[in-house]
Amino acid sequence: MSRSWLLFVVLMPCLHAYADDVQDGREASARGDYATAVAKYVGPAEQGNSSAQYELAALYHEGHGVPRDLERALYWYTRAAERGNTAAQYWLCILYREGIGVARDYGEAFYWCKRAAEQGDPAALFAVGQYYYDGLGHGFHRDYLRAYIWFTRARVQGDEDAASMIERLEQDMTPLQVSEAQRLARDWEPRR
Repeated sequence: MSRSWLLFVVLMPCLHAYADDVQDGREASARGDYATAVAKYVGPAEQGNSSAQYELAALYHEGHGVPRDLERALYWYTRAAERGNTAAQYWLCILYREGIGVARDYGEAFYWCKRAAEQGDPAALFAVGQYYYDGLGHGFHRDYLRAYIWFTRARVQGDEDAASMIERLEQDMTPLQVSEAQRLARDWEPRR
């Protein structure tokens, strides 16, 4: 028996138990039993479960079951985001963009927002479109072609506000720009 197979056999019950803990934590949270939710999330979060890390971050962010602690929330959001959790990536975008618990950093906000958007998160797709549409006046220049592409992707992924932004952009773009943006948006697939 190979070492990797043996490791899998030994760790499989632990992985299943962590999945159960995360589910138990979600159920406790839904009941408003945040102390139990925190207790259920800690073990899996420390072992690298990105769902548990995100859920724990949200509890620290809101102060449910634990004292509100934006530093701990940022720590767990970051760990989950680094593991590809799109909700955590989007929350990091918001925290850095708004300067909540951290120094405002538009570059860091855009980085996390784009990572979530590339995986197909509708809110993040819309937010990336906003970055290009507004330019934000913070080192980002307006780019209507890119804004159109990202808003189109957001609309395809279910964001209801994206359609009005696309209409607004079509008034400011040439037909050739719109056609090119539509072509580029059409060829995109979210990463999974």
